[in-house]
Amino acid sequence: MMDEATRRIDAAFLNALRLGPQRIGYPRIPEPVASRLAASGKVIISGEEVRHAG
Repeated sequence: MMDEATRRIDAAFLNALRLGPQRIGYPRIPEPVASRLAASGKVIISGEEVRHAG
């Protein structure tokens, strides 16, 4: 179950992805965040790159 802080973190990274693809890892998108967003269908992970799905 996601708490409010987790939802805010995910929303911030999702907004950043709307600007363009990002790489997984420091200092970009942490792997757990990328995995959560991919599981929800909001992003697509391709190798070490994450991009917005819609």
